[in-house]
Amino acid sequence: MHATLTICATAIILSIAGWTHPGLEAFVLEPRAFADQPWRVLSSQFVHANLVHLYLNLNGIWFLGRAIEERLGQALLLGTTLFMLLGTSIAVWAFDRSAIGLSGVIYGMWAMIFVGERSCPLLRGILTKKINQMMVLWFFFCVLATWQGWLPISNWAHGAGAALGALVGLGFRADGSLKRMGYPLGAAVLALLACGASIWWPKWNFGGAAVEFEREADVALDREDWPAAEHALASQVHFDALDKRAWWNLGVVQGKRGAEGEAIESFYHSFQCGSMDAEQKEALRAGLLMQMNVRVLHGDERAALEFGKRAVEVSPVDREAWTQVENLAQALGDKEWSERARSALAKLDLKR
Repeated sequence: MHATLTICATAIILSIAGWTHPGLEAFVLEPRAFADQPWRVLSSQFVHANLVHLYLNLNGIWFLGRAIEERLGQALLLGTTLFMLLGTSIAVWAFDRSAIGLSGVIYGMWAMIFVGERSCPLLRGILTKKINQMMVLWFFFCVLATWQGWLPISNWAHGAGAALGALVGLGFRADGSLKRMGYPLGAAVLALLACGASIWWPKWNFGGAAVEFEREADVALDREDWPAAEHALASQVHFDALDKRAWWNLGVVQGKRGAEGEAIESFYHSFQCGSMDAEQKEALRAGLLMQMNVRVLHGDERAALEFGKRAVEVSPVDREAWTQVENLAQALGDKEWSERARSALAKLDLKR
């Protein structure tokens, strides 16, 4: 039981360190884990949010890890646990944001036994129907809890751990040893995930990329490093097109470098993402009307009308905007918008 005790003791020591000194920040998964602080890839899974989190995970590790160690030996337990620790952390960073706790390893151990017992008789009898049902139900409960916002759970860690554990389970021989092909295959899986967490990270990631670019943008904005801020914000809205704050900040930065047309486009995207305060709306309305007038001066009445449509969308009670939309629509023969503008102006006259 030495290997199982080592895993549990490490979780207890690092969790206490995370709750006291030096605090969680030194252990969690973040970009430095793939630069100059690689220990974070492992340490992030040994720290826990609170005592309940630690207790539940230690129960799972103690039950499953001890059974594996007793039947297959401590070397196999430590080796497969290390594989699942590395793979789960890398997968979490590749597809999500970050995670703490050993629950991904627990799902890995469970899946390893569940799949492995079919070819390895030594693993039979550990899992019961009740345990399997509980693991499956808990997985989907965690998905629901995350979706509803009840608990911040990294379901990618659970899923990745289970997938990696199942992969190990497929590699068992009847005597409990692993097939030779399992080692290069495992290394290839880790290498692929490592590429997803580094080289291909922005394309693979489903949530963390936007968060990380938001952090970079905030740092650049504080430094007034406008080129860096624009690059980070443009990347952020690429991965999260519904972030109204990012769109607004991008417009501000574009305005700093004199790209007024691009800035207005970004402000309008921000408006489309949700409610704006009165000051922001007024700034956007004025900017849209300015762009409309610029297009008129350049003889591009069709583009001017598009800006006018946006102006009345932002401010439906703006008589000036509606009047200009009506004039432009008439000039272009757009009967639908000409009639719409006349109707809006008539309603505004009645409200006077």
